[in-house]
Amino acid sequence: MKTIQNQWPDCQPYGGAFTNMIPHLTVADKVDQETLGVVERALRPQLPIKCIAREIWLLRSDRSGIWSKAAGLELASSPV
Repeated sequence: MKTIQNQWPDCQPYGGAFTNMIPHLTVADKVDQETLGVVERALRPQLPIKCIAREIWLLRSDRSGIWSKAAGLELASSPV
């Protein structure tokens, strides 16, 4: 079975601090409380979001904090 740990053993999610990873989507990061409140109020009525993950991305950030895709891992397809 393909896993993040097997694919990129030197790049453990969160430095290997967690054994049970729960897939999530960050929609607001490093913003003030007012902005966070606006985002939360806009999204809360639409939760939970139903989706199918088809690929895992290994992301990296440059010195200025810009994120880019370093690699990808396709997941096994499942019936919808």
